[in-house]
Amino acid sequence: MSRRRSDAGFALPLVVFLIGVMTLMLTAGFARVAGDRRLAHSSGDAVSALAIAKSGLHSYLSTQATRPPDGDAQRINVTGGFADVVAYAVRKPSDTLANWLFIVRSTGRVIEPTLGADPQAVRTIAQYTQWQTGRMDIRGAFTAANGLKKKSGGTIDVRGADQSTCGGPTVPGVRVPQNWQQDIAGV
Repeated sequence: MSRRRSDAGFALPLVVFLIGVMTLMLTAGFARVAGDRRLAHSSGDAVSALAIAKSGLHSYLSTQATRPPDGDAQRINVTGGFADVVAYAVRKPSDTLANWLFIVRSTGRVIEPTLGADPQAVRTIAQYTQWQTGRMDIRGAFTAANGLKKKSGGTIDVRGADQSTCGGPTVPGVRVPQNWQQDIAGV
């Protein structure tokens, strides 16, 4: 039986074609894995940016000893990046002793020194806060709720000066119940 000319040499082109298709599939697989790795790394950086923003917000709120001015801004450095915290007054009552309402915004930025100074991820959070003016009703610098008792052989030396705070009423240095002198004399 004689061979036809059209059947000659079909195996080699078919093998080359299959190797080319498999190479394209392998390249697409590598590209997908690389994309998934970038996505996972970016997700981790986004979580780190959120943690930095929260850390900066909590640090700012915990270190404020006085009511912050409107628009107060601070940069708080933390491990792995920094947070820019800004406080805006939302409600300023006319009464100076009333509570002020603020919105505090914190933007966390992840910095990896090996990748340069540009942030790798950024996340912003905000929280309403209320600045409460601290008040304390001071009865005396030293208050003996149950009176003073003199023990035999002992001495009592209590000294106090009456003073006032910022034009307020006079605050006694020592405050004791009414019959405290009888308690000392009777023992």
